[in-house]
Amino acid sequence: MSTTMKPDLHQILTPTLLTKVHELQYPWPKGSTLNFSHVGYHLHTGEYDHDDDWKAACLESAIRPMLTIGVDNLPTDLLQFLPPPESPDFPLLCSGLILLFDQASSHLFEGPERVQAKRYFQPLALRLCRQCLSLPADLRPWRLERWLKNGWSFEHAVARQFFLYTPFLHSIDIDNQAMQHGLIENYRVAVETELGIVDPGRATAGSVAHDPTLFMKVHRAGPPQGEAVKMEDYVFWVARKANCLLTRTRDMALQKRRAEEQDKSSASKT
Repeated sequence: MSTTMKPDLHQILTPTLLTKVHELQYPWPKGSTLNFSHVGYHLHTGEYDHDDDWKAACLESAIRPMLTIGVDNLPTDLLQFLPPPESPDFPLLCSGLILLFDQASSHLFEGPERVQAKRYFQPLALRLCRQCLSLPADLRPWRLERWLKNGWSFEHAVARQFFLYTPFLHSIDIDNQAMQHGLIENYRVAVETELGIVDPGRATAGSVAHDPTLFMKVHRAGPPQGEAVKMEDYVFWVARKANCLLTRTRDMALQKRRAEEQDKSSASKT
């Protein structure tokens, strides 16, 4: 009688794979000068020109085997697939694992298959990020100082920050949204402090917080482009886009909560 062996995740989620995923997301050599017009285009337009590389790196070797396991059969502790948080390798490999769960589906699938894969993997990305929150603050992978200590320039560290905590952004849970808002604010303040400037977008923060339709407008307009785009232009645009998305998802969450309360109220009257 034959049995099907469950894939060994330790053999799948290897440092080699996670490093490759990180490099696919951030293809700029360490120590290079970044063109933030290209950074924004590469990371945010959705016009991927390297999906075949993602498929070669992780579709058959990682994503499809993990889909066969079933999300309920995956371990609760996802940090076990990473080196100890104190390790210098932890931030980069944790970034790779978050990206594998949170972003790979967009490169690997289309249509309903993409939606299904995202529903499977994005909760894992959120679980991993919440586990990172349980670490001491100075060991969390989105801590800029960790990247700087590992020899990354400030601009390279900044370019890698946003996608370390987008799983919070994709959640419609209000507590997760509050966490994301704080992380985005820290991200923006770090750049403001480093450069001695203030994000001019702060002046319109009130309108962003009350208009759930703004996200699609900002998303369609895309990141700033052109030779004059600076790091702060990119970061402040990212902060605005994230806060617009938070406004939209918070509106969705509140609508869901009101509907649930209405259903409970109706049920109690019957």
